[in-house]
Amino acid sequence: MRDKSLGPLVERQRRKAERVAGGVALAVGTVLLILDLIAFAPHDSAGDRVGGITLFYSVLVVGVLVGTQPRLDIRRDGLYVVNWLFVYVLPWASVRSARVTNRLIVDTTTGTTVKPSIGSDSVVSAVRGLRLQNQMAERINAVLVGSRREPPGAVHALPERRWNPTAMLLLNAYLLLVVVVVLAF
Repeated sequence: MRDKSLGPLVERQRRKAERVAGGVALAVGTVLLILDLIAFAPHDSAGDRVGGITLFYSVLVVGVLVGTQPRLDIRRDGLYVVNWLFVYVLPWASVRSARVTNRLIVDTTTGTTVKPSIGSDSVVSAVRGLRLQNQMAERINAVLVGSRREPPGAVHALPERRWNPTAMLLLNAYLLLVVVVVLAF
């Protein structure tokens, strides 16, 4: 899902380790499903087949949500943050600052905080001195200073939180699959 309301893309941040982990999860799940279908299909019951497909779909959901979804888009008119389950639309007028504790935190003018999943803490980040998190915070703050603010008297832009549509689609399909399994067996 792309939100054009914040203007053209200035910069996109993704975490390489999450993308690799998601890709590995998808590859391992796919190989296991193929091996399961080839090696055990003649001997499995219908319940075993559905169980194998359900297990594969579980790995698929985790791989897609963790590996391909999380990102931080710095746009001309604001930030677009995609986490595993939520999407945040933050016009520059609603962003107070970005800071790093052990993770990236974006403070808004309403007092809420947004914690992009790509800026979360990890052992590797801690060993490297939170390099990625500090780079993202510096970049956000630099663009924030140079961004166009709303003119005096304008209606104040508020941050918006939505459900991630990809996550909702995958999780609803997973729920439907589980219901079918329960009803069928």
